[in-house]
Amino acid sequence: MYWKSAQAIAEQPFHQIMQQAQNDYCYPWLEGKKLVNARQSHEQSVDDVLLMCHDRISVGDKEMKMTEHRVNSNMDNEEDEEKRRINRFLTWLRAHGARCDKIEWPSYATGSQIRGAVALDDINSNEDMVSIPEPLLLTPDVALKDPDIGKVFEDNLEDFSDEDMLLILLMHERGKGETSFFYPYLATLPRLPDTLLNWNEEGLSWLQDEGLSLEVFLRESQLTAHYTRLVEEKLKAGWPGLFGEAPDDASDSESKGADPYSLENFRFAWLTIQARAFGRRLPYSALIPLCDSFNHANVAVTYRLEPASVALNREGGRQREEDVRLEGQILFPCPDSRSPPRVFHLSPSGSNRYKKGEEVFTSYGRRTNAELLLFYGFALLDNEHESVALSMPGIPSPPSWFQASLSALGTAGSVGGRARSMAEDVLRPSHLLFAGATEVPSELVAYFRALTACCSMNEKDVVEQKLDYMQHFPCSRHERDAFSTLGAHMSASLAAFPTSIEEDEVELLASLAASKGSEGKRREVEPWENKGIRDAGVKGENASCRLAALTYRLTRKRVIKHHLELVDKRLAALNATLRMERSQETAFVVTENASERKKKK
Repeated sequence: MYWKSAQAIAEQPFHQIMQQAQNDYCYPWLEGKKLVNARQSHEQSVDDVLLMCHDRISVGDKEMKMTEHRVNSNMDNEEDEEKRRINRFLTWLRAHGARCDKIEWPSYATGSQIRGAVALDDINSNEDMVSIPEPLLLTPDVALKDPDIGKVFEDNLEDFSDEDMLLILLMHERGKGETSFFYPYLATLPRLPDTLLNWNEEGLSWLQDEGLSLEVFLRESQLTAHYTRLVEEKLKAGWPGLFGEAPDDASDSESKGADPYSLENFRFAWLTIQARAFGRRLPYSALIPLCDSFNHANVAVTYRLEPASVALNREGGRQREEDVRLEGQILFPCPDSRSPPRVFHLSPSGSNRYKKGEEVFTSYGRRTNAELLLFYGFALLDNEHESVALSMPGIPSPPSWFQASLSALGTAGSVGGRARSMAEDVLRPSHLLFAGATEVPSELVAYFRALTACCSMNEKDVVEQKLDYMQHFPCSRHERDAFSTLGAHMSASLAAFPTSIEEDEVELLASLAASKGSEGKRREVEPWENKGIRDAGVKGENASCRLAALTYRLTRKRVIKHHLELVDKRLAALNATLRMERSQETAFVVTENASERKKKK
């Protein structure tokens, strides 16, 4: 009987564990209470064997109990196959030291019934939700140390950005198939990332935003151009023997003989990194298994990469721990003995905390719905960071004296180190409207004050009054005219949409009911669902795309309507002021007339 230590098991590539499990080996359960004979499991799937081997894992003096998902070895449908992939992924995570004791993933017990993560216990602010050891991260450092492609980067470091190295590494590891150490993670990634770049023309037309559709076209062109420069002109031309087809001995039929560095695979890697990579607070961009599977909300979260010997206790305070160990051995030997191994931690922060049973979110950043759609394929109905670019009608060929009057007002800031004149600021082609604003943007009002002055005032009045369009017009009537014109333009902008707010709301409610209450948050498209998603948009069969488009266009219209209400409120105040001024003028005239009559008497 051959005994394998837990450390040896943890360090083996997944495909080697599969091969050895079919021989005469016996793997001890890690707590030493039960043995599993692999020969007895010869007819079982490798996933079952691996699950039995790692059913319970001790890390330091703490024991992590794994949920055992026994599945039938005769599964023949894709949904069950996806469950097997998830089981294998979770087993791989925990077998290599990941900690996620307080969350359940995947779970559909979310408010939106979209696959996400749910708290199994209360999670306080600054308490770890997930801890992922650095060896499980896909990073540029992993690319540099790769025995196959690392030398290319090491010798030409100035020619490759961190993002380029991560792109190439992801294609390289994916091309290995099951022989890749990261295979359990890579197998869970959607084969077609959920992003606007995977929508077709009809799907894009649902957005009712030609500007965003143009942005999709430009990004697709950028993707193709980057592939040509990086892969075809640099990698394949410089190292043709290394960056070619996958070896014939690749472990799975899909990878065998295929080109890991094809445009299709590059596109997958590009979109995956765009949607999933962390990096703002890290020394590099990185793919973090499990942490990239949480749904998005506008919540406060923090993440950090720090030595394993530094951790947070359950109350959020810092404490010292022994190095993570398994069966008396260091689980993650550090390549540099002078520094300890590092662990990625993800935690809620600020006032954010989760009660048991609540969905656990992360934040993808302060994103508008256009950005959320471009990178992640969803939109939020209550997105506090939403903004809408309102195009201006334009002042046709403004007279030179009018331009001079604007320029005389000086600068309004700087752009790229160059002073921006008031004329540029006021007469720019569009102005942003922000969700939740309490007043109309001052630059937008200044534009319509300038438009009113140009159309209704002469040169002498403008020059003599030295009007500052960022300030309230001295004449309430001109101020009212400026806001009235602005309101008319906003109303025309709303009317220009193919559908109204009311029509979108009715359709959205129907779509929400059909999708069991989804509110447009990120939806993990299952691998068996996303085959041919581009065609699904044409036929109108893809409910998630339709729902995202409805959410996007309705939110934009609501932002414009909200600002129109602010304009109407200001107009009401101005009209009240004008009525009061007229009343005062009338009273003054009456008084003057009375005085004149007295004098005559």
